[in-house]
Amino acid sequence: MDNQEQDKLIIEVIPVIEVDIKSYDLKSKSKEGLFASKYLELGKTGKFLESPDGWFFPLDNLLKDIQSYANFLLLENSKDEEFEICGGFQILIDGELIPSVSIGSSFLFAMNIANWVVNQEKDKSQIFNIDNDKTLSFGFEKNEIAISFFQGKKREIKIPSIEFKEKCKYAQKLTKDFAEAITPLIVNHGNKKITPEIVDYEFGLI
Repeated sequence: MDNQEQDKLIIEVIPVIEVDIKSYDLKSKSKEGLFASKYLELGKTGKFLESPDGWFFPLDNLLKDIQSYANFLLLENSKDEEFEICGGFQILIDGELIPSVSIGSSFLFAMNIANWVVNQEKDKSQIFNIDNDKTLSFGFEKNEIAISFFQGKKREIKIPSIEFKEKCKYAQKLTKDFAEAITPLIVNHGNKKITPEIVDYEFGLI
């Protein structure tokens, strides 16, 4: 792939979070029920990565419904022993989803990958385990970064490293902004297990 072709590539690094709405009582007319109904319809459009319990939605989408999502999150975690959030950074190259988020993914893992990418220079490489049978590797070569993964067969895509680093930085910023927005809405609201420190940990900020 020559430089001219690379310049045409659309590179996206999108922070997403899993919203478990498939088992929710959609007959409820509460704010949580209306939220679940809205995002169930969004999920059915096929534009979002699906999981057994729901879909992974971009933080940008949820930020528009932050209060309703916070209420839903509190309700979902009211019976759980631990507060846990599943999410990460989706990587898309020209609209193609690179295996980068899976069931059980965490923002801590995504932040660690992004930190590694942002802080690396040329001639460095690293392999990350996405889940039990998927890996994602990054290799810096001059002004490029080669992303290797297995999708039916082993594949490699080379993209400009500077742009990818900037996308990773922006994804980190969006995640931090989202965590700061939702923290006052879920801390000290009936669930004593949720503390600012736990929220920061779940979003990979500590």
